[in-house]
Amino acid sequence: MEQKMSREELIDLTETIMAGYNKTTKRMLTDEEFDKLLIKFL
Repeated sequence: MEQKMSREELIDLTETIMAGYNKTTKRMLTDEEFDKLLIKFL
């Protein structure tokens, strides 16, 4: 079973999905990265 995300982690994940941009790598998400984040969000 996966560990629950903190509030801050959930906010960061949501912002990344909404923007389609990774602040760490400073580039747009690929379709594969975007799909993985959506699955993680669910």
